This record gives sequence, structure tokens and C-alpha cells, in this order.
Amino acid sequence: MFLSACAGLRNYVPAGPPLSSTAREAWLASSAEPVGQGPTEAVPVPPLQLFAVHYDADIVIEPVHDTWQMHELARVVVGDEALWMAKDSDHDGVQTVTAELDDLETWLPEVPVPRRTGPVQVTEHSASSPLDIALAWPTREGQQAAVTFRATQSPRDEKKRNTSTFNHSRQAASVLLDVRRKRLGGVQATVGYDDAPHPIRRVLGLVPVKALLVQTQGGVAAASFAARREDDGLTLERPFPGEPWPTRGSEAWSWDGTGGTGVLTHTAFGTTHTLRFVEGGLASARVDVDGLSAAGFELELSAPLPDVTRPFSGPVVRHFAARVNGQPHGHGVVAVRADGEAVVVDLTPHAPWWFADRPVQSVITPTPQGWRVESRVAGLDIAL
Repeated sequence: MFLSACAGLRNYVPAGPPLSSTAREAWLASSAEPVGQGPTEAVPVPPLQLFAVHYDADIVIEPVHDTWQMHELARVVVGDEALWMAKDSDHDGVQTVTAELDDLETWLPEVPVPRRTGPVQVTEHSASSPLDIALAWPTREGQQAAVTFRATQSPRDEKKRNTSTFNHSRQAASVLLDVRRKRLGGVQATVGYDDAPHPIRRVLGLVPVKALLVQTQGGVAAASFAARREDDGLTLERPFPGEPWPTRGSEAWSWDGTGGTGVLTHTAFGTTHTLRFVEGGLASARVDVDGLSAAGFELELSAPLPDVTRPFSGPVVRHFAARVNGQPHGHGVVAVRADGEAVVVDLTPHAPWWFADRPVQSVITPTPQGWRVESRVAGLDIAL
């Protein structure tokens, strides 16, 4: 029992950068042999799906419950409107989002978590400091969940911000978290279901899990899309036709480059994706979120990957390093190989441990209309 508790306790212990700045530079300085495919006039196709999400207020509560491991109530900005959404995580780590937003499945479709359109009733006794709020929403089990919460946001940035993802949404994304600010002490909170109060879990039986965070999430997501080349870019349709998927979208990505060297960009829902290519191979990428001074997520590579739409000699191995909200939170290896007509991209994180637990495999296949891209995390079915 003690060992089990200690294993769970490490989820609550934040870390710093897994590599020093010198070690990070050395990591990105190796595995840089050129691919040698040469220039191309074709618009590149993204081999991986990146994402970033920021919450300027994130309420976290862990109930003692047979179904629910954690509830998060997060304030997000959609267009010019700020709204609260509920994220309910069960003990298998499947996280379901509930929000009162039309066409919820089209909002940030690159983040393929299950979603339910439903009312999140909010009573704000104070919208500033301290945050004093009551929220109620229907869970996917048909219960009416309710939370009251009062806390003052921490005025200082955390010294260690690299934080575990627990087992949340493991089927949907390989995630790094930057918890910039965190308030644990002086938090008043209650949780209940169908008008009945419920206890809040205590770590090691001592510390109740109730917190107010400022956090940014970023990483590599499971994906399913059809990519079709246009004169000035790409059209992405999510999901690939016939593939069961929790989100959907139709996106126009703009290309600015020549000879396969340039940038592919897309902006929607306050998020801008910028992918830089060299001779058709992904060289670096970033996802910017409105309101953040640094990139929500940034991927650095030791050298460009191969162009996944043309033949190459392989496998090709690259080192990568990742930043979330400007913080150097993770690193690992990307290997690219041909498998018949398909190209397989294996992204294997090395650190931190919760990132290493979520390798991503992406398979890019030619179709009569363009390309099919299917990415999965840790070999899991997105429908879990």
C-alpha cells in the first residue's frame, strides 16, 4: 500500500528542465546527417499534429469517487468571450470535456478528446481576486456535478513548473504541462453530485487535492486527417473520411516558400500553427496562443526530417527538444522510415517520465486525392 501511494505521489511533485542548457544544445547538435532529397515545388505535408492550450484559471479538485479521479474547471477564451468548461477524468484517464458551446467538436479539433455540449452553470461572486465561484454541470454518467471554490491566485511564478499529466487523456495526446502558478494553501472548496456533498481526496491521507492553477498544455496529438494540396497551401479535413473521431474540422493552411523551403501556417480559435520546412522536410514547429508571450508549444529538431511525400533512404533519426510556454520541458528522438507506400514516423520521448510514457506513431499514406495522416499515442485507440 505504501509503495502504491508513493508511486501515485510522484504525480504531484513538479520537476525542472530534464536537460541543462548545455546538454540541450549538445542533444540538438547530433543526429544531423542530411537526407539528400533535394528541392521540391510541392507543398509539404505535416507528419505530426502539434497542439497547445492555455488556461488563465484552472480549478482542480480530486473527489473520493468510484468513477471520477479528477475534475478540472478551466476558463478559456473563445473569440471575444471567456467561458468555463468542465473536464472530468475517470480512473482510466479518459477526460471528457463539457462546455456550452455550439459545434463544440469543431473547437480546437487538433485536440481529440471526447466532448459533450451541455450547460456549465456559473455563479461568480467575484471574477477577480479572490476567485469566488460556483459551477454546476452534467457529467457523462448523468449526474449533476457541483463545485464551489474560493482562492486567491498565487502572485509568483513557480520555481519548478514541469508537471505530470497523471494518466489523463493518454489516448489523445503526448502532453507536457507548464504550471506557471499554483495555489494550494488557503483554498476553500466543496464538490457534490445530485445535491449530495462528497469528500475531497487527500494525498497520503493528509493534503486535500484542491488547487488553482495557471497552466499551459502542449505536445503531440493523436490525429486523423486528409491533406490535399492547393496552389497556395493545403486543405486538411478532420477526420479522414470513415474514421470514427471525437472532433471534426476543415482547415485551409497557407504556404509561403519555394523549393519546399518555407513555412506552413494556420490560425483559428486564437491559436496559430507555424511549421517550418526545408526541402519538404519538417525542420521545426511552434504553436502560438493569444495572450502568451512565448510559444504555447515549440518543437526543435537536430535537423530536418525527410519529406514524407517522396522516397528517401532510411531510417532517418533526429533528436528533438520541446518547450511549453517557453520552458524547456522535454526531449526525445524522432525516427522516420518507409513501409511500402507509407511513411512511418515514430516520436519517442525520453524525459520527463510522463512524457516518455506516451510515444507517438504517425503513418502517412498516399491517396488519389492527396495524403492520409493517422497518428496514435502509445498504440491506443482514440475511442477509449
